[in-house]
Amino acid sequence: MRNKKVPTVFATIGVLGILSQTMLEPLFKSLGVCEEKGLPQLCFNLFQRDFMQAIALFSVALLISSGVLFLAKPQVNRVWLRMTFFAIIIYALAVTVSPVTGGLLQPQRDITSLWLSILYVMISAILITYKSWKIKTSGEGL
Repeated sequence: MRNKKVPTVFATIGVLGILSQTMLEPLFKSLGVCEEKGLPQLCFNLFQRDFMQAIALFSVALLISSGVLFLAKPQVNRVWLRMTFFAIIIYALAVTVSPVTGGLLQPQRDITSLWLSILYVMISAILITYKSWKIKTSGEGL
């Protein structure tokens, strides 16, 4: 029986990140946080500057990679977790410093988050496949 704790945790985080995009803004608006409580800057920063979209895109990437991780051996989890830790830091920094509107050589925030999410899924799939193949050929998983 394979240990499914790590993929389950990251799949749950992915689902929660996706739900935050679809449920948080309507909740804030229905509670009147943006208009009545005097926090329009908070709502602008969260929703208009595409931070929630970036979180949702990376959450989809986490969900996809954790789905692939369900098929892998438990020994792959540690390597994938290290890569994911660094990927989250790089992703957060790149999305934070990218401009809301892009220029010629500066992609805007939503494009940056989309490409980094795609790159993360591709690197995760390659890493999981390679590590699984290496375990299988060396006989570690037996």
